Amino acid sequence: MALILIIGALAAAVPVSALASDNILRGDVRQAEASFNQSLATAIRGGLDTTQADQLLWRYSQVAAARPTSWWQAPAAEHAQLDRLSQLQTDLQNQYQQQVSQSRDALQRELHRWTAMMGEAQKAGVSSIGLDTNQARFINYAALATSPSELTALAKVVSDQYSILNGRVAAYRTARAQADAALQSDRSLLGNAAQYPQLDLSSF
Repeated sequence: MALILIIGALAAAVPVSALASDNILRGDVRQAEASFNQSLATAIRGGLDTTQADQLLWRYSQVAAARPTSWWQAPAAEHAQLDRLSQLQTDLQNQYQQQVSQSRDALQRELHRWTAMMGEAQKAGVSSIGLDTNQARFINYAALATSPSELTALAKVVSDQYSILNGRVAAYRTARAQADAALQSDRSLLGNAAQYPQLDLSSF
């Protein structure tokens, strides 16, 4: 009789123990889901590419939809969910950091282009009134920016500054070319007129 009671108690303990373990795993899954959702929301606010965000969301929906059909399948299924959620978190961080690097590189290219234009404008004597010519300020802002959206916004500011100054330099080039052409034309006219002694060219 005692043996039967012991066997019965052990048999009853198995599903109870499994249920407790399943509850712990389920809690870990919920925590991992919450952590991924929070990280993804932060990344999207920071300027994560919408296509990448959509792909990650689709993958997350596939992970979240996976549910075991019976209690004895739950541990394996939930372990698999934890692994896939961990991979999603890793992929999210990698994609976000890659976009940060790309945005920073794009900003550096804009800064380089703008710096070269500043040098050309100064050499030509083109006015930079109304423009922020403090290169150190932009470099400091670039060092403080940490998200794609911040870096992209700063690159837009630098690009706008470049466009304005480029327009002024282009106008200067056009005016100089026109002046050179006019001077060459005047010299040619005077050269032709000089063959006629009766013309008084002393004023020229």
